[in-house]
Amino acid sequence: MKGLEAIAEMEYPGRLIALGRDPTGEHNVVVYAVTGRSPSSQARTLEYNADDNTIFTKPTDPEVLEKGNPDLLLYDAIVMLDDSVAVSNGKQTEAFARELSDDAGDGERCDPLVGMFETHDEWMYEPDNPNYTPRITGVVCDDKGGLGLIVRPNDIADDNDTTAERTFTEFELLPGRGRMVATYTGVNVNPLPSFDRQPLPVEIEGKTPQAVAEAVYEALGPTDPDKDFRVAVAVVFQDPVTGAAEHYIINRHEPGE
Repeated sequence: MKGLEAIAEMEYPGRLIALGRDPTGEHNVVVYAVTGRSPSSQARTLEYNADDNTIFTKPTDPEVLEKGNPDLLLYDAIVMLDDSVAVSNGKQTEAFARELSDDAGDGERCDPLVGMFETHDEWMYEPDNPNYTPRITGVVCDDKGGLGLIVRPNDIADDNDTTAERTFTEFELLPGRGRMVATYTGVNVNPLPSFDRQPLPVEIEGKTPQAVAEAVYEALGPTDPDKDFRVAVAVVFQDPVTGAAEHYIINRHEPGE
């Protein structure tokens, strides 16, 4: 998966979303990757729930997780719907997927930007002072992809300033191409600077969810083995015509580790 060189150069990207279409043009592609610095962030896996066709974060060690903020660490990351796939780094996934489902129930065609505009006004960046982690959200449906970010500007120093920048990008899904965002710029400092760029272009070479997941997981690997921040990667391939979806997940840790 070309274009991940930019991520490979980031010591700590935080969470990552990439959207696009596989090189055959037969599947829309959704990538969600998690990295974490703290023990509570590391104490998670991504798991598939067949009952509601979602991929969610799950604790490997509840006691370690409780030392963080479970409300920010546990959520549905990917929701696979009949005509679309929604993804985000927080509980906004559920709200966004519900909006998409309501639109589909009303007979409306999926529109990435309309759904984001209607749901994102209700959300802010995460309240994890001093990082104020951005909320990143994505959707693929038909031949369109959409990415939304809610970011606290990096130049704000006043903790009482609640300014939020909301940006939305829509793009055509073309074979072997996509767009990618992260939560942080990749510089491993405190506080972590928010990702404040336009989505980065990527080329998707893998023809299966496993191939793409392995490429992303490898790209996120550290140059220093003592600073391996990888937690998990999940990839979904969805047929834009039938809605049929398949997925592949790589977890660094397993429960009890």
